[in-house]
Amino acid sequence: MRYAKSIFSIMACPCTVRSKGEPIMDTVLSFLISVGIIAFGIWIVAGTIAAGSLLGWTLMGMIPVAVGLISLFSEIRSDKTA
Repeated sequence: MRYAKSIFSIMACPCTVRSKGEPIMDTVLSFLISVGIIAFGIWIVAGTIAAGSLLGWTLMGMIPVAVGLISLFSEIRSDKTA
């Protein structure tokens, strides 16, 4: 029985859990959500500039970019402190 446990512990991927016990997939998902928010904001800004729309809509598109950048930087900072 001990032999089976040692084989399974060798086969387990050591990269599935970070040092503070949080799974890596949570970190990856946080990064992807932040990048998605930023991309959505850039898409709004690019669309309004290309359509020649009002300045207000361009500024409204900058809000998701700012929120995504804040989210991304806070996740990077919390990842470095881990």
